Amino acid sequence: MMRRLGLYVIVGVGAGPPRPFRLMNHSEAEHLLQSGFLDPFEIPAGAELVKDLADVVNSAVLSIRLALLKSGSYEEEDVPLVGSSAVPADAAAIARWGLQATARVWKLALLGGPCGGKTRSRSAIKSTVEKRDPEFQVFSTMEVATVLYHLGAMSGGTYETLVQDEYREYVIQSELLQLAFEGIWARGAAAAVAR
Repeated sequence: MMRRLGLYVIVGVGAGPPRPFRLMNHSEAEHLLQSGFLDPFEIPAGAELVKDLADVVNSAVLSIRLALLKSGSYEEEDVPLVGSSAVPADAAAIARWGLQATARVWKLALLGGPCGGKTRSRSAIKSTVEKRDPEFQVFSTMEVATVLYHLGAMSGGTYETLVQDEYREYVIQSELLQLAFEGIWARGAAAAVAR
């Protein structure tokens, strides 16, 4: 790919301007857990949760990027990989995390379309539940699509240069990541409740 006056001139197979993918570092994983009301610094094995979260997200990002490369629509230099170089855990093992039962942890799913208020309602649900029964603690996973978009999947969520192979892998990884998020947050919730 060549650059000329800030505009991209397509040379060869590349389908458009470069599409960088970024890997999540541990600091970002800590922040993601904290934004889901789970502070890894306040619970036993918090560092393990941070590592597991970074691993699972990076596994998904790498799988989506690989699908894009295998599609033949992009060359390696068109989809640069930036960020941490930690090797993530096995994706199949990660998906099982969300299926494990965790004592004293209940899960509630908020469903609705885009901009339906799911994310915005998290704080209100947390304060209402914890006010009614102080023994309850509420934790919330983040929206998987938003996490993947911020790391480069699906052209940052714009779908500008839709490649079917990338989209197919994005859907698969989104489901696996949702299960993994539920498992990680459930483990963190169980540890928080136990202390």
